[in-house]
Amino acid sequence: MIHISPAHPADAFEIDLRAEDLYEVALHGSPDWRLRLSRTLEGPGSRTGRDSEGHVLAVGGVALSPHMVAPWLLCSDLVAQHKSESWRFFKSFVAHLREHADGRLIGNYVPKDCPRNRAFLLALGFHILPSPAGLFDFFYLPNV
Repeated sequence: MIHISPAHPADAFEIDLRAEDLYEVALHGSPDWRLRLSRTLEGPGSRTGRDSEGHVLAVGGVALSPHMVAPWLLCSDLVAQHKSESWRFFKSFVAHLREHADGRLIGNYVPKDCPRNRAFLLALGFHILPSPAGLFDFFYLPNV
């Protein structure tokens, strides 16, 4: 069973990121990604998913601006042990984003060379716009 609760800065120091997610945070140029993540988790709207033994499976949230909703998610390898429950949660989260976007674009950036993360986004209904340069492509939810 996965328990979702408001995130706390300490969660950044408990999660052991999957290889692709660790690579992604490294691309953002932060050698001390845990400290940066802990600051992000201080804000409202961030959530942590834990298993029944209290291990951090994932942390995520949204960054809001007047014209955009930017969802983000970082997972540990432990999330694979809860595939069906995780899938149901993430699908309901995307439905919640669609419902509450208030006309704003829902999107963010994904590394070009993270095939598992890209496949996950596509399966959730996001589209990916390839960028002609740089390390990231833009993903978005159509028809919001």
